[in-house]
Amino acid sequence: MQGGTFSLVYQYTLYTSPVTRKVLLEDFCAVTYADPVNDEYVRLQAGVDIPYGSNVISLTLVYRGKLGDEDDAVVGRVIPLTSRIAYSGQVGCGNNQSHIYTIGQSGPDDAKMTDDVKITNDSDGYSWRVWPAWSADGKTLAFNGITSENHYDIVVIDLTSEEVYPNNIKTVFHDSSAHFIHPSFGPDGTKIMAERMLTEHPDATDALDSIVIFDVNSGSFEFLADVEVWRENDPNAEPTWSPKGDRVIFDHDNSLDTQWQTQSIWSIGYPGTSEQPTELTDKQYYCWRPAWSPNGEEIVYASKQDGGQIFDMWVMGKAGSSQRLLHSSS
Repeated sequence: MQGGTFSLVYQYTLYTSPVTRKVLLEDFCAVTYADPVNDEYVRLQAGVDIPYGSNVISLTLVYRGKLGDEDDAVVGRVIPLTSRIAYSGQVGCGNNQSHIYTIGQSGPDDAKMTDDVKITNDSDGYSWRVWPAWSADGKTLAFNGITSENHYDIVVIDLTSEEVYPNNIKTVFHDSSAHFIHPSFGPDGTKIMAERMLTEHPDATDALDSIVIFDVNSGSFEFLADVEVWRENDPNAEPTWSPKGDRVIFDHDNSLDTQWQTQSIWSIGYPGTSEQPTELTDKQYYCWRPAWSPNGEEIVYASKQDGGQIFDMWVMGKAGSSQRLLHSSS
């Protein structure tokens, strides 16, 4: 390649209507290679505008310019976009070990899942591995590693590494005096949010149960909000970071506030500072396991708020508005 331009052609389907667009990448004319084998990569960047709700998305990288002896060559390469789901699987149930797996989709028009891959093995010192969480770029995966003594650590692995697990572990968040539970990545992948539960009663400077933010590179952590917020509001569980990075949702156990055990869903801004959490669902109903929509505007959650005994799937706005039944399990 000597001189030329790169273009990115992207296609998507929105409400059954196919759309094709093209964006020109930075000029490649200044970059020349005398050798057919490139020693270094050249990073080319472009922003694409794909509306929320689109599907069947494809990207094609097109080069036009000198290629070998041809002065005006045109070549293209389709960039596959694959989506994978991470899950915890336990063969035979009981006390058997559980592991982290990922599974992909066989094609954009086929809902069949295939290509099941086991990510972990028995050589990491844990008995169970649960609650996997992706980084936004899909290159890093975090999960809870649970020892035979039921101690919870957070394990972070590099999925782009050529090393085999557990040699691709980037870091482990461990504290003998605390459990770190239910990891959730921030938008840029450098921070992880989790529940921190002490194994001993805290002093006046700490909280028994809180939500903290870890730095993936340094291993340090900080409280999401002032420690007093968590001393006054506990216990809490399963924090999940908004895709926009501006808010956090989590479960709150209402057993101290009501005559029966229920859970409700709460929200707090990031950074939380001294902000008090906001309750999004009615504490008289059992609501838990919240998850964000990809655009960070809605929350899906499990609830019994229709008065039944079975959890159904509900959706609400990020501030708790417009709560509606999405799927009934009855």
